[in-house]
Amino acid sequence: MARTLRERWRESPGQQVAEQLLGHLVGIGGIPVAIVLGFAAWGVEAWPVYAGLCASLWTASVREFIDGLPIESWGDALLDWAFSVLGGPLVGLVFWLVVF
Repeated sequence: MARTLRERWRESPGQQVAEQLLGHLVGIGGIPVAIVLGFAAWGVEAWPVYAGLCASLWTASVREFIDGLPIESWGDALLDWAFSVLGGPLVGLVFWLVVF
C-alpha cells in the first residue's frame, strides 16, 4: 500500500525496519538470489538465462501486482510486467555469453 513519507515517519522505527528488511530485502531481493544460487549449484546448463527468467518473474509479479495495488490500469501493469519479465532472461543470456 502506497503511503506518503509523512505517514511513514509516524510509524515506529521497528515497524519501518521490519517492513524494509522483511518485505523488500528478503521477500523481493532474497528470493531471486536464492534462485540464482540454486541454478548455479545444480549445474544447470545456461543457468543464468533460467535464473534470470525465474528471478524476473518473481520480482516483476510482486512489484506490479502486489506492491502496486490498487492497480488503476491493468493494461499498463501487464505491459510493465511483461517487459520486466523479458529483461531477466535477456540479461541472463548476456551474462552467460560474456562470462562463460
